[in-house]
Amino acid sequence: MSSRALQIVTQLSNAPEQTMTSQELAERIGVSAHTIKNEMPQVAQILNENGARLVSRRHKGYYVEVLDPEAYDTFSAVTSIRQMPGSMLNADRESRVRYLSRRIISTETGIKKEQLADQLFLSASALREPLSIATRLCESFGLRIVSRPGTGMRVEGEEYKRRLALTEVSGVHFHKETLDCSDPDSASWLSCGYEERQDIRHTFLKILRESPISLRDSATQRVAVYLIIARNRVQNGHEIRLPDPWLESISGTMFYPLAQSIYHTLEEQYGGYAMPRDEVAFLGILLFSMLDVNLKRDPFSLHPGFAGQAGRLRDRVLVYLKQETGLDFAPLPLARDLLQQILFNLIAQHFYGMDGAVQYDYVYELQFLDCPLCAELSRRVIEFIQTIYPFRANRFLRAMLSCYFFSLLHEIRYPIRPLRLCSTHFLGTEYARIQTEGLKERYPELIEEITPMNLYELRRIDPAECDGVLLGNGAEQEDGLKPGYRYDYPVELLLLIRNERDFDRVYNTLLVEAYQYRQQLPLPENYRVIRNFQYYTPEQFFQYLAGVHGRDEAERQALLNRWIIREKCWTYQCGEVVVVFQEEQGAEGEKIRLEFYPLEKRALWGERKIRALLYVGGGLHDWQKMKALNTLLYSFVRYPEELEAFAEDPPRMAAEWLRRSLQTM
Repeated sequence: MSSRALQIVTQLSNAPEQTMTSQELAERIGVSAHTIKNEMPQVAQILNENGARLVSRRHKGYYVEVLDPEAYDTFSAVTSIRQMPGSMLNADRESRVRYLSRRIISTETGIKKEQLADQLFLSASALREPLSIATRLCESFGLRIVSRPGTGMRVEGEEYKRRLALTEVSGVHFHKETLDCSDPDSASWLSCGYEERQDIRHTFLKILRESPISLRDSATQRVAVYLIIARNRVQNGHEIRLPDPWLESISGTMFYPLAQSIYHTLEEQYGGYAMPRDEVAFLGILLFSMLDVNLKRDPFSLHPGFAGQAGRLRDRVLVYLKQETGLDFAPLPLARDLLQQILFNLIAQHFYGMDGAVQYDYVYELQFLDCPLCAELSRRVIEFIQTIYPFRANRFLRAMLSCYFFSLLHEIRYPIRPLRLCSTHFLGTEYARIQTEGLKERYPELIEEITPMNLYELRRIDPAECDGVLLGNGAEQEDGLKPGYRYDYPVELLLLIRNERDFDRVYNTLLVEAYQYRQQLPLPENYRVIRNFQYYTPEQFFQYLAGVHGRDEAERQALLNRWIIREKCWTYQCGEVVVVFQEEQGAEGEKIRLEFYPLEKRALWGERKIRALLYVGGGLHDWQKMKALNTLLYSFVRYPEELEAFAEDPPRMAAEWLRRSLQTM
């Protein structure tokens, strides 16, 4: 029985009554789909000899059908298929990385690569990639992975760094999950009953609610796991030792007495939490580093020194942004205070050595990385700050800054040209006036005037003098209310009997046109669609763009280098579309230009599947145009089914997407 065939059997056996394709099996095991297909005859033979058979369904995949449960159960027990912990039969790469990281961090004596490969049912070559990622994850916490002959791999580094790393990869950031203590090393760190873990968390949360600070929910779940790790490590003789500047810094804040209160209460209720000073101080530091963004909280009340640094850094960042974009962010609502809060947390994390560490599961914030324009502004800010502070940026910081810019753009309003409307009703002009009562009160800035008139009078209205008509005449059909005639101007029904209910529909179909959103989009001649582009790799696409947009060899090489260097840290992807930005100089740089490259079939950009490429050239020197471009790019995420429609008519779909963004749900 080959190890690879057994890996396939294992994967199929742990997905009962579910089919798996060759490609899905290949991705889980770390080989090609061709290799999987070559192994299937041996897989079928193994199953036939042990009370089961391999079933193949065209276009659906493979599954195991058990014919003799007793023989198959014996086979499963012998091969340990069903006794293996769930974390060792990982369905995706991230789970494998977490498992590998957890095993390497928790071992005191070392673990060999061969052991890890066997536990995950992976070949040595398939183990290489997730192990490399696990290594980088550990390094993001300031840990070093060392390997010694005979003992294998283990991490070296300060105790607090090991605890933080294990907290992050334990995969229990949501209260319904259970701790994985399937091996003795992990158990020595994480051993705790499910009910006790919940009790510890709720006790901690009660104390937190009575304090003036607040954390995100996923942060409180991290702290709950950390409290278990801290108790187990101290009981096993592994205590934290902190530098004197850290102790001095945290002991003067409200976080130190809060940490004392938490440990004192836990000691009274559960035992094992009589902690020395350095342990108490580090819990305070951990709480400090996980603060949420809360504008009701004055950062000077938490740490005057860090708050002062954050305020000065904020001012420098806003000046830099004005120089970079020509736009003054400072007067925007919340721009100064929100940025200071983000930088306050960053400065605290940098001082306490917590910057740059990998963080999982902040799903809401991470979605703003799907907004390439906001991610691009984040990149510029981070690179500027790194010229002042030598901090390490992680994906979460990038997402937080992207969320910040998205929030600012959300508050930007398009210019408004109030509409001139006419209103009719089949019972006369007075009812035409009555049916619109409340509409102008609800949308005063969008309506210049509403003129009541009889239906026949509409025939003499000059379309240039009327932006839309509200009809009290119509017929209700299966697909909605329909006017009785065709008109040369936009028409919407507003029936007296269903007045309030119709207001939103009138807004969505007529009143949104008061916003001058179409004028904020690129001119029709500044869209280009390039079909049949032969894409192979990101580097090849960058070379093509540099050749098209570089004016001479020196500029082409500079563009290529810039994009390749940026790609190592930043991939701007909205849905299945990768975006490449290029700030252009001169008169042409004032105009946003888009080049759209739809691919004939899905391809890979690194490890990501994509359907199209988008080049965005020009300057970002206008608030409304920046908001419109951000909305347009994010629409690739919201409406992936409309990529082909965009390729067919970019100006029309861009305008339609912006129109939808203004409509009510």
